[in-house]
Amino acid sequence: MTPEETKLQQDSDEFNTTVTEGAVAGALTGALIGALTGDWKGAVIGLAAGAATGALAGSYIANKKQKYASEEERLDSMLVDVRTDNQKMASILTDLQAVVDQQTAKIASLHQEAQTSTDRASDLRAAVVMARQDSQRSKKLVDTMHKKRDDYQVALADAKSATNQDKVAQLQQQVDEWNGKVQQAEAQVKSLDDAIALSGVG
Repeated sequence: MTPEETKLQQDSDEFNTTVTEGAVAGALTGALIGALTGDWKGAVIGLAAGAATGALAGSYIANKKQKYASEEERLDSMLVDVRTDNQKMASILTDLQAVVDQQTAKIASLHQEAQTSTDRASDLRAAVVMARQDSQRSKKLVDTMHKKRDDYQVALADAKSATNQDKVAQLQQQVDEWNGKVQQAEAQVKSLDDAIALSGVG
């Protein structure tokens, strides 16, 4: 792998763990509710149900409400979350664009050379294999971004009636920025998939 591919893999894998962490948090919350009521069978059921719902939209704001009784603290916490994710994703998308540009240029060059060289045809097939791996990895990242987007949309809708409308406006701006990054990532993955399709390699 190129240095850009290695960095993209490391950063996207780290970011994707947030969904798993959300599922674990949801599982523990479900189990805790059962345990506190003395219903240990319910605790086990809650553990399973919580794991299933932990990564769903709505669990994010529910966890924030459980952790912060103050509306102001919740808004501050959510703003920190979205800003942090936007900063992390800006770096990841820069890496992704570099990978897409490299793979697209490499496939186009090898496709041209493969018309007259058997060796280059073999190199083209190998390049397409690597590009498909990058595409699959990037699509997993986009799926995670979609889950985050859903979380933030629910949080934003919940915050609309908050007293501090200045912070609500800041949250709206950050969520809009995140939505733009989702669209950017989707476009980057499409560019890579288009290059793979144009290679003619089955």
